Amino acid sequence: LFGIVGAASATTLVSFILMIAILLYTERHFSVRLSAKLWIVSLASAIGIALLSRMLPSGPISFLLSGTVLFVFYYLPLFLTKELKDSDLDPIRKLFTKKKPQA
Repeated sequence: LFGIVGAASATTLVSFILMIAILLYTERHFSVRLSAKLWIVSLASAIGIALLSRMLPSGPISFLLSGTVLFVFYYLPLFLTKELKDSDLDPIRKLFTKKKPQA
């Protein structure tokens, strides 16, 4: 009935509901609380990339450029406000570093 727009809307809605459920579960069972600063910076970054994505060109070739710009635009505020620390990136760094051969 709604095609691709309906599928995208349903996916977004379910993802948001699951995110809230996971957040509540984590807070209740693991006593982990996210700071208000992290919420605000993350929300502002998400809104920023949503707005910026409307201005960037779309298409199969420009997708790489647009994706890179959006990635940087989302993570840069998290780095600048120290909400995303170097240790948070260690698992990603391990994917791209050479392992030393063991003797």
